[in-house]
Amino acid sequence: MMIKKSGVLFIICLFLIGVTSPALSFSICYQGSKGLTENHMAFMQYFDSSLKNQKSEPEFVRVLDLARTQNKNGYSVVLDCGNHVLLNVTTSSEFLKDLKTGQEIVFYGEAQDWKKNFYQDSKQEYVEITMNNGFVNFQEVIRTTTPRQ
Repeated sequence: MMIKKSGVLFIICLFLIGVTSPALSFSICYQGSKGLTENHMAFMQYFDSSLKNQKSEPEFVRVLDLARTQNKNGYSVVLDCGNHVLLNVTTSSEFLKDLKTGQEIVFYGEAQDWKKNFYQDSKQEYVEITMNNGFVNFQEVIRTTTPRQ
């Protein structure tokens, strides 16, 4: 009888882990790329209902641009996800002064807004997502997965 109860409890725990894991795993880079394939209104509704204010999982991204904010109290950082999704982050962290363009970092934050633009040189579309409450970790980033192409 005890083995049967333990088995049922084990199965319930596996089910709960399986159901909650995708909900806890949120990739802003992957989700943002859907804006390239869906029409503007559909993605706007999707963004407002499913992405806005959601905290992304830590992701590897490259620094595309880094500049001081107008009030000189922080930095504006543009991060490249590599799939025509750019993340725009404004932060007051002073340690970002050592960040270099092209450097691979780990980032996570909350999605606040988005827009679709065209690259100037190729006229190809990209999605730019404005992030809030962003955290950047670039000290000794060691990947356990294969690097992006």
